[in-house]
Amino acid sequence: MATDMLADDVLTENILADDIGFLVLAQPVTAGIVARRVTVDGKPLVAVNLPPLRHHSDDGFDFGGSDGGSADLALAAVQTVLNRLNYLGPTRGLADGSHVFALAWRLHPHFCAEFVAGASGETLTVAWQQVITWARREMLAYLWQEKITLQQVLDRWHGVAAGLPAAPPRGPMDQRDILRDLGSEAMELCGLVATLTHYLGHEG
Repeated sequence: MATDMLADDVLTENILADDIGFLVLAQPVTAGIVARRVTVDGKPLVAVNLPPLRHHSDDGFDFGGSDGGSADLALAAVQTVLNRLNYLGPTRGLADGSHVFALAWRLHPHFCAEFVAGASGETLTVAWQQVITWARREMLAYLWQEKITLQQVLDRWHGVAAGLPAAPPRGPMDQRDILRDLGSEAMELCGLVATLTHYLGHEG
Protein backbone atom coordinates (compact mmCIF):
# COMPACT_ATOMS: atom_id res chain seq x y z
CA MET A 1 0.00 0.00 0.00
CA ALA A 2 1.42 3.35 -1.01
CA THR A 3 1.72 5.98 1.65
CA ASP A 4 1.35 9.70 1.02
CA MET A 5 2.45 10.65 4.52
CA LEU A 6 3.06 8.25 7.37
CA ALA A 7 4.74 9.03 10.69
CA ASP A 8 7.94 7.16 11.53
CA ASP A 9 6.50 5.94 14.82
CA VAL A 10 3.50 4.15 13.30
CA LEU A 11 3.92 0.50 14.27
CA THR A 12 1.14 -1.36 12.48
CA GLU A 13 -1.92 -0.84 10.35
CA ASN A 14 -4.93 -3.08 10.87
CA ILE A 15 -7.38 -2.82 8.00
CA LEU A 16 -10.95 -3.45 9.08
CA ALA A 17 -14.16 -3.82 7.06
CA ASP A 18 -14.55 -1.40 4.14
CA ASP A 19 -10.79 -0.63 4.29
CA ILE A 20 -11.19 1.44 7.45
CA GLY A 21 -7.74 1.55 9.02
CA PHE A 22 -6.56 1.86 12.58
CA LEU A 23 -2.97 3.04 12.80
CA VAL A 24 -1.07 2.34 16.02
CA LEU A 25 1.65 4.68 17.27
CA ALA A 26 4.74 3.30 18.96
CA GLN A 27 4.66 5.49 22.06
CA PRO A 28 3.74 3.66 25.27
CA VAL A 29 0.51 4.94 26.72
CA THR A 30 2.22 5.67 30.05
CA ALA A 31 4.23 8.34 28.22
CA GLY A 32 0.90 10.04 27.49
CA ILE A 33 -2.04 9.47 25.17
CA VAL A 34 -1.14 10.56 21.65
CA ALA A 35 -3.27 10.92 18.51
CA ARG A 36 -1.85 12.19 15.22
CA ARG A 37 -3.40 12.99 11.85
CA VAL A 38 -1.81 11.13 8.92
CA THR A 39 -2.73 10.48 5.30
CA VAL A 40 -2.63 7.05 3.65
CA ASP A 41 -3.40 6.74 -0.09
CA GLY A 42 -4.99 10.15 0.07
CA LYS A 43 -7.26 9.12 2.94
CA PRO A 44 -6.99 11.08 6.20
CA LEU A 45 -6.69 8.89 9.29
CA VAL A 46 -5.89 9.39 12.96
CA ALA A 47 -3.12 7.22 14.40
CA VAL A 48 -3.17 6.65 18.16
CA ASN A 49 -1.24 4.72 20.80
CA LEU A 50 -4.44 3.00 21.99
CA PRO A 51 -6.05 -0.34 21.11
CA PRO A 52 -8.55 0.05 18.25
CA LEU A 53 -12.29 -0.11 18.82
CA ARG A 54 -15.32 1.04 16.87
CA HIS A 55 -18.76 1.91 18.13
CA HIS A 56 -19.80 5.52 17.46
CA SER A 57 -18.04 5.93 14.11
CA ASP A 58 -17.39 3.86 10.98
CA ASP A 59 -14.50 6.12 9.96
CA GLY A 60 -12.00 5.45 12.74
CA PHE A 61 -10.73 7.70 15.51
CA ASP A 62 -10.82 11.49 15.41
CA PHE A 63 -10.28 14.48 17.69
CA GLY A 64 -11.13 18.15 17.77
CA GLY A 65 -14.91 17.79 17.75
CA SER A 66 -17.94 16.03 19.20
CA ASP A 67 -18.23 13.52 16.35
CA GLY A 68 -18.31 9.74 16.69
CA GLY A 69 -14.60 9.37 16.00
CA SER A 70 -13.77 11.65 18.92
CA ALA A 71 -16.16 9.70 21.15
CA ASP A 72 -14.52 6.41 20.15
CA LEU A 73 -11.05 7.80 20.87
CA ALA A 74 -12.23 8.92 24.30
CA LEU A 75 -13.80 5.51 24.97
CA ALA A 76 -10.57 3.71 23.99
CA ALA A 77 -8.58 6.05 26.23
CA VAL A 78 -10.76 5.53 29.32
CA GLN A 79 -10.86 1.75 28.78
CA THR A 80 -7.06 1.69 28.50
CA VAL A 81 -6.66 3.71 31.69
CA LEU A 82 -8.98 1.43 33.65
CA ASN A 83 -7.09 -1.60 32.34
CA ARG A 84 -3.78 -0.06 33.42
CA LEU A 85 -5.25 0.53 36.89
CA ASN A 86 -6.28 -3.15 37.12
CA TYR A 87 -9.90 -2.10 37.51
CA LEU A 88 -12.50 -4.87 37.74
CA GLY A 89 -16.12 -4.22 36.95
CA PRO A 90 -19.06 -5.15 34.73
CA THR A 91 -18.69 -4.78 30.97
CA ARG A 92 -20.87 -3.97 27.98
CA GLY A 93 -20.60 -4.86 24.31
CA LEU A 94 -19.76 -2.52 21.44
CA ALA A 95 -20.85 -2.47 17.82
CA ASP A 96 -17.57 -4.06 16.68
CA GLY A 97 -18.06 -7.06 18.98
CA SER A 98 -15.50 -5.98 21.58
CA HIS A 99 -16.29 -5.17 25.22
CA VAL A 100 -15.44 -2.27 27.49
CA PHE A 101 -16.08 -1.64 31.16
CA ALA A 102 -19.50 -0.18 31.88
CA LEU A 103 -17.64 2.50 33.83
CA ALA A 104 -15.55 3.37 30.74
CA TRP A 105 -18.79 3.77 28.81
CA ARG A 106 -20.23 6.01 31.50
CA LEU A 107 -17.14 8.21 31.79
CA HIS A 108 -15.98 8.52 28.19
CA PRO A 109 -18.20 11.55 27.33
CA HIS A 110 -16.52 13.40 30.21
CA PHE A 111 -13.06 12.50 28.89
CA CYS A 112 -14.08 13.57 25.41
CA ALA A 113 -15.34 16.94 26.63
CA GLU A 114 -12.23 17.61 28.73
CA PHE A 115 -9.43 16.40 26.47
CA VAL A 116 -10.58 15.41 22.97
CA ALA A 117 -13.36 17.64 21.64
CA GLY A 118 -11.49 20.90 22.08
CA ALA A 119 -8.15 19.72 20.67
CA SER A 120 -6.73 21.58 17.68
CA GLY A 121 -3.87 21.07 15.26
CA GLU A 122 -2.46 17.85 13.88
CA THR A 123 -1.58 16.13 17.16
CA LEU A 124 -3.42 15.52 20.42
CA THR A 125 -1.28 14.76 23.47
CA VAL A 126 -2.56 14.17 27.00
CA ALA A 127 0.07 13.61 29.70
CA TRP A 128 -0.32 10.35 31.61
CA GLN A 129 -0.37 12.13 34.97
CA GLN A 130 -3.27 14.26 33.73
CA VAL A 131 -5.12 11.11 32.73
CA ILE A 132 -4.53 9.40 36.09
CA THR A 133 -5.62 12.50 38.01
CA TRP A 134 -8.74 12.72 35.86
CA ALA A 135 -9.56 9.02 36.39
CA ARG A 136 -9.29 9.26 40.18
CA ARG A 137 -11.48 12.35 40.24
CA GLU A 138 -14.13 10.80 38.01
CA MET A 139 -14.23 7.52 39.94
CA LEU A 140 -14.68 9.34 43.23
CA ALA A 141 -17.39 11.50 41.67
CA TYR A 142 -19.16 8.38 40.42
CA LEU A 143 -19.19 6.86 43.91
CA TRP A 144 -20.61 10.07 45.30
CA GLN A 145 -23.22 10.59 42.60
CA GLU A 146 -24.52 7.02 42.73
CA LYS A 147 -24.35 6.90 46.54
CA ILE A 148 -22.95 3.37 46.36
CA THR A 149 -22.31 2.22 49.91
CA LEU A 150 -20.78 -0.73 51.69
CA GLN A 151 -24.23 -1.48 53.13
CA GLN A 152 -25.54 -2.11 49.62
CA VAL A 153 -22.76 -4.64 49.06
CA LEU A 154 -23.47 -6.37 52.38
CA ASP A 155 -27.18 -6.52 51.63
CA ARG A 156 -26.44 -8.04 48.26
CA TRP A 157 -24.07 -10.54 49.84
CA HIS A 158 -26.67 -11.67 52.37
CA GLY A 159 -29.13 -12.09 49.54
CA VAL A 160 -26.92 -14.52 47.61
CA ALA A 161 -25.01 -16.19 50.48
CA ALA A 162 -27.66 -18.86 51.00
CA GLY A 163 -27.25 -20.07 47.47
CA LEU A 164 -23.46 -20.35 47.55
CA PRO A 165 -21.86 -23.81 47.88
CA ALA A 166 -20.99 -24.86 51.42
CA ALA A 167 -17.65 -26.39 50.43
CA PRO A 168 -14.86 -24.32 48.87
CA PRO A 169 -14.26 -24.90 45.15
CA ARG A 170 -11.60 -27.42 44.20
CA GLY A 171 -9.88 -25.03 41.86
CA PRO A 172 -8.98 -21.36 42.26
CA MET A 173 -11.78 -18.91 41.57
CA ASP A 174 -11.29 -15.89 39.40
CA GLN A 175 -11.84 -12.60 41.19
CA ARG A 176 -14.39 -11.62 38.57
CA ASP A 177 -16.44 -14.73 39.32
CA ILE A 178 -16.56 -13.88 43.01
CA LEU A 179 -17.60 -10.29 42.34
CA ARG A 180 -20.16 -11.40 39.78
CA ASP A 181 -21.97 -13.36 42.48
CA LEU A 182 -22.50 -10.08 44.30
CA GLY A 183 -24.04 -8.37 41.29
CA SER A 184 -23.02 -5.43 39.14
CA GLU A 185 -23.38 -2.91 41.97
CA ALA A 186 -20.88 -4.79 44.09
CA MET A 187 -18.52 -5.26 41.15
CA GLU A 188 -18.61 -1.54 40.52
CA LEU A 189 -18.00 -0.64 44.16
CA CYS A 190 -15.26 -3.21 44.74
CA GLY A 191 -13.53 -2.28 41.52
CA LEU A 192 -13.62 1.42 42.30
CA VAL A 193 -12.54 1.07 45.92
CA ALA A 194 -9.74 -1.39 45.15
CA THR A 195 -8.40 0.80 42.36
CA LEU A 196 -8.60 4.06 44.26
CA THR A 197 -7.12 2.54 47.44
CA HIS A 198 -4.20 0.93 45.66
CA TYR A 199 -3.29 3.96 43.58
CA LEU A 200 -4.16 6.72 46.03
CA GLY A 201 -0.54 7.49 46.77
CA HIS A 202 0.97 6.39 43.47
CA GLU A 203 1.77 8.23 40.27
CA GLY A 204 0.10 5.53 38.15
